[in-house]
Amino acid sequence: MKKFLVIFLSFLTLYVFANVYYGNLHAHTSYSDGKLFPEDAYSYAKNYVDIQAITDHAYYFTQLINGKTKPFLTKEAAKKATVEGEFIALQGFEWTSGIGHINVYESLEWVDRNNVPSAEGFYKWLIEHKKLGQFNHPISIFGNFNDFEYYPEADKYMNLIEVGNGNWKQGDVINSEMLQNYKLSLDKGWHLGATVGQDNHKVNWGSANEGRTGIVADALTYNDIMKALWARHVFGTEDKDVIVFFGCGENIMGDIVYDKENVILHFEYEDDDTLTYFALVSQSGTVVEAYPNQTKYSTDISVKIPDGYEWYYVYALQSDKDEVVTSPIYFQRMSNVYVNNHNYFDGKLSFDIYNITSSNESVLLEIKSNGNLLYTENISLKAFEKKYKVLELKLPAGENKVEFFVNGIFVQSLKTFVKKFEKSVMIDTLHENDHLDFLKKLAVLLDNKGYRVLFSKRMLNDLKDVDVLIISTPKIDGFDFSKDLLNPEIEALKSFKGKIILVPGSDKTYFELYKKLINADVMSLEELEKYFGLSQNVEPNVFIDIGHGNDYGRGKLTKFENFLRAKGFKVEYLDKISKVSGKLLVIQNGRDYTKEELENIKSFVENGGRLLIASKSDYKDGGNTESLNDILEYLGSNIRFNDDQVLDDVNNYGVKYKILANGLRFYSPCSLIISDKNMIVVFSDSAYTEDADNNGDAMIVDKVVLVAREEIGSGEIFVFGKFIFSDYDFDYNKDFMENILN
Repeated sequence: MKKFLVIFLSFLTLYVFANVYYGNLHAHTSYSDGKLFPEDAYSYAKNYVDIQAITDHAYYFTQLINGKTKPFLTKEAAKKATVEGEFIALQGFEWTSGIGHINVYESLEWVDRNNVPSAEGFYKWLIEHKKLGQFNHPISIFGNFNDFEYYPEADKYMNLIEVGNGNWKQGDVINSEMLQNYKLSLDKGWHLGATVGQDNHKVNWGSANEGRTGIVADALTYNDIMKALWARHVFGTEDKDVIVFFGCGENIMGDIVYDKENVILHFEYEDDDTLTYFALVSQSGTVVEAYPNQTKYSTDISVKIPDGYEWYYVYALQSDKDEVVTSPIYFQRMSNVYVNNHNYFDGKLSFDIYNITSSNESVLLEIKSNGNLLYTENISLKAFEKKYKVLELKLPAGENKVEFFVNGIFVQSLKTFVKKFEKSVMIDTLHENDHLDFLKKLAVLLDNKGYRVLFSKRMLNDLKDVDVLIISTPKIDGFDFSKDLLNPEIEALKSFKGKIILVPGSDKTYFELYKKLINADVMSLEELEKYFGLSQNVEPNVFIDIGHGNDYGRGKLTKFENFLRAKGFKVEYLDKISKVSGKLLVIQNGRDYTKEELENIKSFVENGGRLLIASKSDYKDGGNTESLNDILEYLGSNIRFNDDQVLDDVNNYGVKYKILANGLRFYSPCSLIISDKNMIVVFSDSAYTEDADNNGDAMIVDKVVLVAREEIGSGEIFVFGKFIFSDYDFDYNKDFMENILN
């Protein structure tokens, strides 16, 4: 642990701000689902961090220990462990719900999901008790608090947010989804400080990795640390002792600065690791980027505040890929009413307008575009009330700067570009339409060419401002009642003055019916492209097997499919593996492949394709090891799936069968048997294996290999101990998929 005096020299005036201390603000013990007791946690953590908080799950607190509550006992342990000037122990609890998890600090009273399950109910409790709160691990798997819906009064107490979370050894705990949600929370109006928590559930409090919360405080005392946390004077870091400073004059990260128009932002960095990338990020976008490649770096940035509500924070990347994220500095015009969560799309301007005071407010809202008054309204707001507004406002084509004024105070702005469209094209999606994948890709090309592309909603009768309507008639499967055109739709189509194009679908009966009902031109997909002067040039070059009892069907592969389509690939799902050629063939834990299918798989690979083949652990005999090894044998591969389960007590994401290796997530994988170490792509030094199904067919391995690669003919195979690209894991592993495609 290191503690540094942060000094900032500005305009020949020396400001001595504070020291930097390093804390872990999220951890558990046996008072919920962790190990040992708070006394043990504090005693252990003081060797690794300056500040340790114990925040056990509140739904475990109904049980008393010797007649005393667990929060009381944790607080008593914290008092005994605290030695001011050396170590500060904090007490708290974690509220968990389907919408997200929140830490509350220094509270002997508590609330859990059983008596208060909603965000609104929790915020009401927090306001009544006036306690400090932190948004924990804001990612989809845990919840992002209803897209960080803003509650003005709760903003006084929810002052922290984790931009990184995790206790795996690698320490790669700050991820893109948390950063996106960090920015989303700030855009909604929350005033939050950035933290990193280890979220310990094992005996590794403070030592699990180098993830820390840097706390800028006057001294290492209980009062100074709590004052700094309330003031958001923090930064989140994957490096345990990096020094960063971000300030403006006498204000530092976390502060709210009022009524400034031109400011100088100052940033300083010092560490043994080189600072390779630096970015100043704002509500309006990235302001400055730099590539210092220095271990000691300092810069001043002159900024003109664009409106009455703006925030800036710093993102830094080190040479070892560790990330650092500061709290923002907020710049606001002095006002009791603000506007945030603002957006313009498809002729509609949406925004929140809210009152931050405990008094009722009546204000005049004025909205201007490029200096021209568009809209005015007198709005009444109760104490801490927020209203969501949606206005239909047509902005002119080109660049627009939309400005919001409250009682004449310029509180917010929005820059938006409105396209000038050649024509409007609507694509029907309501009637079990065939060829939708093709048409959605066509829509992107039409948009790029200057067309306004719309998709039908609810009923195909609102054809106002539509020039061309494309109806791909129904596919052979699906529900007949969804294929039928309703009477209001038929009347609207008969009176439609634009052009209707029918694309024949696979259900021939409904194609003939549509032809009789609608006066339309019939075009094939190729003719449709020619009509608009487009060419997709996409071959069906990624094939995914879903016809052999595979782990995941199409419904659980949506992120994988969307990713591939965004890369320009056409995706086709196979019930039977026919003779195909393309970029990639995916087989995830299938079984019972015929001799013909084995030959087609072999032909695909030998002719230059890539095969991604995966099994899973033998827990409850789940892996189709024999069938999958038949494929590998038929290919002439030297890789085999083992009939075992991989476990890891150290590097996991929650339990020992959820493996973390090389930054990838594997949910209950098997190991791979290889003959050449050059085949290894991903392995784990800390993992081990066991014969989970107790059939005695697991091979002992010297090294736990989870991904291997081998060249076969003109192609190659990637063998996975578990498929890691389903919707459950894709966001964590997509960079690896990118590498495979490249």
